[in-house]
Amino acid sequence: MAPNVVLTAAHCADGSAASYAVVTQTELQNIGVSAVITAPAYDASADYVNDAALLVLTSPTLSPSILLATVEPASSASAVVYGWGNTSTAGGAGLASTTGSMQVLSDATAAAYWGTWWAPSDMAAVDPNGIVALGPGDSGGPLVVGGVEVGINDRCGSGTAPSIFTRVDQLNGWIQTEIAANTPKPSVSAVHIEHDVKTHKVVKKHHKRHRHAKSGRVGGEA
Repeated sequence: MAPNVVLTAAHCADGSAASYAVVTQTELQNIGVSAVITAPAYDASADYVNDAALLVLTSPTLSPSILLATVEPASSASAVVYGWGNTSTAGGAGLASTTGSMQVLSDATAAAYWGTWWAPSDMAAVDPNGIVALGPGDSGGPLVVGGVEVGINDRCGSGTAPSIFTRVDQLNGWIQTEIAANTPKPSVSAVHIEHDVKTHKVVKKHHKRHRHAKSGRVGGEA
């Protein structure tokens, strides 16, 4: 990613840019959002195709960026989820965790479970121990494999039902294009260099005299 761009779920970013603010663990104050960019072909119907969006910040964050996947992770790969939603099942809100370990499922297994809720842009993960899941307030959070963000939390499951994530590798090209278009380019000051021909000749002359002096000759140019 980039210091001034945040990746989230499109269904979390359906308002105007002025209505959002980003909070990080590094900054003590909110950072404003100047633009919301929704992934191409995003569809908010039952299967939520390409559920991803970018928030362009008014100023860069000091938090470190994360690498983004260019290929789909292998099924059964160990993953970590991050969320900021509810952390208990009280009130039927669902089980969530600020961090938790999960395992990537094969597309076939996840599609068979979710049926018409499954989209080609989806991937899924589940906690083999049936404990960690994602719930309300966790949407847009990352699924990370080996330090690389591979998924964006799309729809929550439960302790035993797989949670669905939008695949980052399928949208990586779009993400990189938008980052390049929305990241300020460093300013470069113009430098004017003048070449003084006369001074250059004097330097050459002194260089020749110095060379002659080393060989024992003193005097003018040869």
